[in-house]
Amino acid sequence: NKINIVIAGAGTFGTALANALCENPKLNVRLLSIEKPVVDNINRHSKNEKYFPNVILSPKLKATTNNSILKKADYILLAVPSSVLIPYTSQLRQYIPNDACIINLAKGFGDNNVIISEYLSENFKNPIATMKGASFAIEIINRLPTGFTFASKEEKLFKQMLNITENTNIHLDFSKDVIGVELLSILKNIYAIIL
Repeated sequence: NKINIVIAGAGTFGTALANALCENPKLNVRLLSIEKPVVDNINRHSKNEKYFPNVILSPKLKATTNNSILKKADYILLAVPSSVLIPYTSQLRQYIPNDACIINLAKGFGDNNVIISEYLSENFKNPIATMKGASFAIEIINRLPTGFTFASKEEKLFKQMLNITENTNIHLDFSKDVIGVELLSILKNIYAIIL
């Protein structure tokens, strides 16, 4: 049986990461989006013309607007903006299986400057992780080697994630300091804006 991956958010980052993960034959990768034209474009033409007009995506990559796709997910990667992530996940709660691993990809604070991984840990029974790096969607989509730090209190999740990123251009290191990794990713964005 293939591992079911759902990436919530079909913008540049979610699309690029989903396309990269399609290189792993062990995975069944789906993009979940609220943008029906984007979903239709991906499913009919293997393109996301809104975000990557000149890129042909993997024919294995499919997208949907149906939140019920989450019910079959083994891993849920959140690639929506941090400013909307908390209300968005609250709306999805009824669809998320308790044993699915939830991985935050968003860089930034949630509502009222909440650290997103803390919010997820306090409000979901699921295994929680975060994945951050000095990464750019354009590099991922162009299959350039791209590094991330995968942070979780459970090291076994890191080993599982290494299996998921096998045969892709995604490379991982590990930390148990989930909050530290979240905060450093926010600082990186602040420095990038200033400089």
